[in-house]
Amino acid sequence: MILDTKTLVRDFGSVSKLSRQLTEIGHPITADGIQKWRRRGTIAGKWLVALSTLARERNQRFDLSEYIKEVA
Repeated sequence: MILDTKTLVRDFGSVSKLSRQLTEIGHPITADGIQKWRRRGTIAGKWLVALSTLARERNQRFDLSEYIKEVA
């Protein structure tokens, strides 16, 4: 299984928007850091918690299972 990080980031707007919003809620990260998630296809647990927090503050649905993809 892999994490569809490209879709996950897109669902939060864009790389730069997500970087700005995470920084505003006390989880500073650069746009380059978020680009690395997209390139690697992984996100560290602490950032998943930060994304969940951001989604809750925005009243945005965030279900990690929706981003898990099967690999053939």
